[in-house]
Amino acid sequence: MSFDIKPAGHELAYGHAPFPFVAVDGASAMATYAGLRAGWQDASPVIWGTSEEASRLFELYGEEPENTAEASLAAAKGKSAAELMDAHSAARYASLAAWYAKRGETAPKVEDELPPRGAWPQDAYPHQVPLSLIDVVTGRPKEEVLIGLVPTVRTWEIPAFHGFGDWNACPSPSIHVAIAREWAERYGARLIANTSDVIEFEVERPIASRDEALAVAELQYRYCGDIVHQGTGTIEALAASLIGAKYWFFWWD
Repeated sequence: MSFDIKPAGHELAYGHAPFPFVAVDGASAMATYAGLRAGWQDASPVIWGTSEEASRLFELYGEEPENTAEASLAAAKGKSAAELMDAHSAARYASLAAWYAKRGETAPKVEDELPPRGAWPQDAYPHQVPLSLIDVVTGRPKEEVLIGLVPTVRTWEIPAFHGFGDWNACPSPSIHVAIAREWAERYGARLIANTSDVIEFEVERPIASRDEALAVAELQYRYCGDIVHQGTGTIEALAASLIGAKYWFFWWD
């Protein structure tokens, strides 16, 4: 399979791509992804979404991606995702408490953000196709998506090379790295997409039991609360959707 690879620095909808990439129609993207994965031994393919999505992904991007990645990878080294999220939450609430204190008020308690619970649903719909390739308006594959070639053989390092995170509720790059590394080890989860606001995994060993699904759902909620608050509605509904799911999808606004 041959590919028309655009070099690093090639123009996007606006700005430039820091890494080489190919452009392909959404319906052919996974076949192209598989071909790139088989053909490149020193880089990992990753779906960036449309040219506009890739532009937004890199609009705040630094000039030296390897240096950006190095700091994030160092921050994640030897630490679990839970540890990093605990530290992130502690720093967040310390900052929030200081802001409220200046106003003579008390910051909201951590307990106010407990995940919504509910009954185990009768019907569940585990993801069997990558949602990052679907146009949310038409429900059809996107007309064109870009697939980048990021200079690492470990897909869990990709968010570090993108400098992805640290805006709104989206975690820092080091948290993305740590959680992707853990899921790669335990479930064979491969990070296949990182757009301007989405990360998606292809799961080699899907979850089979309810207890494990609940435990993973609670961690996923900490990682990305919007998949519950603006998606499944409850931890139980999220857990049910994870059993047998071949893809895990995360989105931040």
